[in-house]
Amino acid sequence: RYFTGIVASFQGNGDLVLLSAVEFREFSDAANNGVKETGIKQSGLLAIPFAHISTMHKRLDGHLPVSEHINNRLMQQQQLLQQREEASAGEQK
Repeated sequence: RYFTGIVASFQGNGDLVLLSAVEFREFSDAANNGVKETGIKQSGLLAIPFAHISTMHKRLDGHLPVSEHINNRLMQQQQLLQQREEASAGEQK
């Protein structure tokens, strides 16, 4: 799982505080034909213990925000699922 947000503060060896945080969880289920699902949870303020942070990225000028990359990936997954459903419906006819 991963988070995006605006860094509000870093408290020494304690917590990293994010404003307008969004949590993304990706998981796949065998019952879902191996298609990944993405759970999205929004939070106004989120504190994460710094010990659990593996990487931090700053968006560079000219690059898309992470949210747009995620929206693009979600749309690709929806299109793939729709194609599979259409193919399945075609086989059933």
